[in-house]
Amino acid sequence: MPISRLSDALAKRLETLGQENRLKGDESVICGVIPTRDSGGPRYLLEGEGDSSSPIGLPLLNEGTPTVAPENTPPLSLPPGAALPFDDHVEIRPSGNSRPLAGGAQAVLRAWIRPRTPIGDDAVRAAVLLDALAPSLFAVWREPLPVPTIELTAHFAPAAPATSWAAIVQRTVWRNDSYCVDDADLRNEDGILIAQARQRRRILDAPR
Repeated sequence: MPISRLSDALAKRLETLGQENRLKGDESVICGVIPTRDSGGPRYLLEGEGDSSSPIGLPLLNEGTPTVAPENTPPLSLPPGAALPFDDHVEIRPSGNSRPLAGGAQAVLRAWIRPRTPIGDDAVRAAVLLDALAPSLFAVWREPLPVPTIELTAHFAPAAPATSWAAIVQRTVWRNDSYCVDDADLRNEDGILIAQARQRRRILDAPR
């Protein structure tokens, strides 16, 4: 194939990816590490960006913790007939305006969250909580549809002080008719990052 035709094909492919909101963003290049001080964990020097405590590969959503304490936040209430697989094991108290199956404007879910039965291993606890919410697309849909996870990657931050509740923010960062990707940010009650996750999901019956 002549170079000119290859360039045209690549340009058209990039245009299609842009229309589907699937273009890869700018990459951060680590050029140094500031060693751990106290309990704050190491910080990474990013070329042209200063320093960051974000786990490599995922941007910090960095919304902080909800302004209303979990004790004063009502538990999750779903429409009749709807249920979440983790509901028997995890307590979820929505902290934002969006709710699953509420037909909202944004594919994002925010909540206070904790296991109903204590989990002693901090990494296992974080992994369970990162996978406990409904797919974020449920925030813009009004009926549940199958959206199974086909890939999950978790990044654990340096040890954060354990708290009873954790605050989670999860949003869909891109989607098409067949797949979507959710990013999640998990913090303790003091706003210290615990872990982040990225889930690739298969949309089996997307609404038109």
